[in-house]
Amino acid sequence: MNGAYIFIDEYGNTHLDLSKAGTFSHFIFVAVIFPGDKYSIALETRNEISRKYAQGHPFKTKRFSLDQKIGAIYLLKELNPVIMALVVDKAKVVGTGLNYHTIFYKYFQKMLIYRMSKIYEEIKISIVADTHGTLDFMKSLTKFVQSELSLGDLFIPDKHYTIADDKIEEPLLQLADLAANVAGNIFCLSHMNEDRKLLFQAIQPYLFVDFFPYDSLTEHIHQSLSNQDTNNKISDLATSSVLSYLERELYMGNFIHRDILEHILLNFLIDKDRLVPSSELIEVGKKINPDFTEYQLRQAIASFRDNRALVMSLKGKHGYKLPSCAADVVSFYNRFGNNLIPMLKRISSIDRVFREQSFNELDLLSQSEDYTILRSLIGALTLKN
Repeated sequence: MNGAYIFIDEYGNTHLDLSKAGTFSHFIFVAVIFPGDKYSIALETRNEISRKYAQGHPFKTKRFSLDQKIGAIYLLKELNPVIMALVVDKAKVVGTGLNYHTIFYKYFQKMLIYRMSKIYEEIKISIVADTHGTLDFMKSLTKFVQSELSLGDLFIPDKHYTIADDKIEEPLLQLADLAANVAGNIFCLSHMNEDRKLLFQAIQPYLFVDFFPYDSLTEHIHQSLSNQDTNNKISDLATSSVLSYLERELYMGNFIHRDILEHILLNFLIDKDRLVPSSELIEVGKKINPDFTEYQLRQAIASFRDNRALVMSLKGKHGYKLPSCAADVVSFYNRFGNNLIPMLKRISSIDRVFREQSFNELDLLSQSEDYTILRSLIGALTLKN
């Protein structure tokens, strides 16, 4: 392969004060990557998009309709690029240094480029990023990336990084603009498109996503529970359980519940290990009801589980996912077991005080059939101990 080309653009802004109206909840860097011998195909693809949707002019995807965005993505078929996205949840960004626009931008672009330079470590790569900020900042950014990642130096001469204008200097950056805008419509909760499922279906064949910060649900369990066949069955059952829930007529009218569950499913299809933070799901709910709360999110999750949609959570973390393996299921069982067993022990202890001090006259758990199951659980716990 004659090396690779990488074109980078972004969606959103670096402002971390999310209280201002219209502020982007997420910042997204996107890279469009293809082999060097497909450069002419990339140019023709860009030109075809321009002719079809921008009357032959340089295009900005934010001006496209939904159908035009989907159509433009489908025109990538012959190029068949790799599209890498780094999705930054600005609400989770910590560290005083990252409050500064220049540091924030450099930090996350470096993170994306570092990952790509490791993936394509053995081949020549040419990285072109879209212009951003002042001329002085772009000079500083170029120097920073080249020095931090040793791009283009004596020891790694086949890795190059430049910044270019997408209208005159490098029109292929318009493909990165297309990918960044579509990724923003899917993953930026404050500005996501209500038809993002259609956008995701179009771009999914090319898309790989990394999240910052990354939160996953993992737990070491006995190897016999972890064989791939078992894990595949669990993953398939989880997906079908959610699709079945979404297809039921009873739930068609609850748009908040549908959007939350679809968001969990979408993240699962992209990354089966990612735990979707509660804060992210609350923002999904707020798109319909601005007063949506964490309590209402918990009610939604309970409704999913009560109706056989396999949504799971991890002890000590505020987030949810579908199970992709036996370890996920065991983590879920342990989370509730760690809550349930201490509660049963407390009830047993209180019941014992009443019965001992009253010589069994206050055996309240035996005075109602409503407590039959509770008595059985306490009895089982007593036998175990």
